[in-house]
Amino acid sequence: MRTAHTYDVVVVGAGPAGSVAARELGRDFRVLLLDRGDLPQSKPCGGLLNEESIDILGDWDGVAAVRTSPPFVKLGYIDLDCDTTIRTDRQFWNVDRKELSSWLLGRLPEAVTVSPRTALGGVTVTDEGIEAVLSGQTEGRLTATYLVGADGSNSTVRRALSSPSPPRRNLYQVLVDGSNEETRSFTWFMFDSSVTDCYSWVIPKQEGTLVGTALTGNGKERMDLLIDKVSQQFGISTAVVRREGHPASMIASLQDIELGRGNVLLVGEAAGLISPSSFEGISYALESASLAVQALRGDPTRVADTYRELCHPLFARLSDQLKKSDVVFDRSRRNAYWSTITGA
Repeated sequence: MRTAHTYDVVVVGAGPAGSVAARELGRDFRVLLLDRGDLPQSKPCGGLLNEESIDILGDWDGVAAVRTSPPFVKLGYIDLDCDTTIRTDRQFWNVDRKELSSWLLGRLPEAVTVSPRTALGGVTVTDEGIEAVLSGQTEGRLTATYLVGADGSNSTVRRALSSPSPPRRNLYQVLVDGSNEETRSFTWFMFDSSVTDCYSWVIPKQEGTLVGTALTGNGKERMDLLIDKVSQQFGISTAVVRREGHPASMIASLQDIELGRGNVLLVGEAAGLISPSSFEGISYALESASLAVQALRGDPTRVADTYRELCHPLFARLSDQLKKSDVVFDRSRRNAYWSTITGA
């Protein structure tokens, strides 16, 4: 028998954006947090926390437990097209993505109902709220006052608003078994037009080194080329331990961002809030989730408008990163950009 479920807020997607939204909303509302997959999530991801993410999570008790080895890495650039190597002092937290998911879920209030392996379908949005159908581990008809889409680049909630998804790239990465001092001290962003017109990454992890890149279409040949180049560049074993990949949004303009309408809000990558120059999305997920919560706690007649106003700083950051992506993904313009970093 199918069951009727009623909540104040349904949050779709239990990644960083959804978990933070559910945590904060669960203090004031009846919240359902659902996800199509298993929890905690083990999303293919570089697992780096930048300054903005650390500022948000740094006050949470126990956050250091999500760091992996090495716990801190600096950022370096290798441009094989321009024969340039740059080491910076910018530092990231290096985290285990599944441990981060487990830690965030473990901070949810007891009032939040969590439902993994559950899909949302048949969504109808009205002025009074939303109606939908749940299938999977939890089944039945659902009604709620508000709906928060935190369900990534192929967002079900965004489609329910008839809003097209932003352009996407396929992110491929492999874990290789080798490492050395050079790969353990830095996260390397690599630029090589024979591999990709975006960038590739080399990130140390406790069990080896992550090597990945952003491509369109099937990228096995270029992924194999990248692995060979990493082996030559760093002199490490690149025997593949595992392969993984997933699509990621890559906005071409601010018009690709959809924050929601009425009583439906989109956060994180579902909204298109992800860096177009680095595919960094965790900080945008955390920040937009907190801003959505502020809007939901405010004037109920202006939820979407309030959220849009609160997101102005995120739009400003993304505007800067769109300009940066125009430069760093253009082989002919990158050399001048590197000189601004090195001070030459």
